[in-house]
Amino acid sequence: MYMEKLNINISVCEDLDQYALLARQDYNLGKKNDWFGYFRGGLYGFYARIYGVRLHYKDIYSWKFEVHHPVEYNLSSILFNMDSAIECFVFCLNALGYAALPSSFRNVGDDSQFLSELAIYHGICAGLAVLTEGILVAPLEGVVSCRILSNEDASECLAVNYAGPIRSAGGTGQALSVLIADILRRDFGYATPQVTFSEVERYKEEVSKYSRGLQYRPSNPQLEVIAKNCPVYVDGEGVGDEVTGQRDLPRVPTNKVREGMLLVMCEGLILKAPKILKYVEALELDGWDWLKSCVQTKSGATEIKPSEKYMSDVLAGRPSFGLPMQVGGLRLRYGRTRLAGLAATAMHPVTMMAMAGFVICGTQMKYERPGKATVATPCDSIDGPYVELNDGSAKRFSD
Repeated sequence: MYMEKLNINISVCEDLDQYALLARQDYNLGKKNDWFGYFRGGLYGFYARIYGVRLHYKDIYSWKFEVHHPVEYNLSSILFNMDSAIECFVFCLNALGYAALPSSFRNVGDDSQFLSELAIYHGICAGLAVLTEGILVAPLEGVVSCRILSNEDASECLAVNYAGPIRSAGGTGQALSVLIADILRRDFGYATPQVTFSEVERYKEEVSKYSRGLQYRPSNPQLEVIAKNCPVYVDGEGVGDEVTGQRDLPRVPTNKVREGMLLVMCEGLILKAPKILKYVEALELDGWDWLKSCVQTKSGATEIKPSEKYMSDVLAGRPSFGLPMQVGGLRLRYGRTRLAGLAATAMHPVTMMAMAGFVICGTQMKYERPGKATVATPCDSIDGPYVELNDGSAKRFSD
């Protein structure tokens, strides 16, 4: 059911306008710095956006002989007007707040450091959005903010604050976001961070506390190399447990474990070091040679040996369907189904039944190689399982 006309009650805004008009009088707050003009501009902008919402809502549900704009256009216009209406309403409230208490407001146009932090932050988000093709939440929720910190020699460095959603960008996106931040740092003329001994020890403790949630746990010497040489100060939002040592550090705003920082340092910079170095060489950037110590050089041997890494992550009570490179496990089938998408694994429904029904649609599993996690989905167009029966015979089942 829908209404032909969208009713939005804005009477409270009219009352607010009357209140502001009364406050503008000389015997009240007066009209210093034309605050009332800014208030009215924000309020009328709010009215215009509400009108836009009503107009596009009507276009969606009205019958027209010729459709000039598709439904998607009207829906996106409604969302844009709703978002812009909130911004306009906040703008007019800020104008009223400035008239009442001007000492609590500042002109951000006069704060060069704030503008630099904001510009670098948007630059990192834009670069990460291009890398992730604009379909992930990482650029908006994974990169929280940027800060300009002071070193011990009074120079200034760049700190990037990450959060947990940066995980969705993957190791490559996490690592390259630091490289993007370094390029912006150079353009704005900031120095590299001078990490103190306490901050390095803080990194070590946080990694030890969060090691179960990481694909790779770096050693303490590796953490020291990254912390002391990374041209950007990698910071994060505090979540979970608090640290017991190295608390209340001047440049670390929280005593909790910083999840986003750990993901970028451990799963991004270390695991994706070869990719970073490839871009560094192409861009002819200096200051990244330290990353070569994190690259694991491969020997000339071509023999593939069993990898037991995935077995170390098995939880108690979970079955193992195949030991490392042992006969009897599941074979890998190349190809995709519409249900499996790009990252899931297709499995015959009879195979699910043959494994005592433990595997169902959505069960999480892990491969021996490349060691990534996956999710099971059914597909009845592939071969069924080849099952060994109790009498020693074997037979393939498809239904």
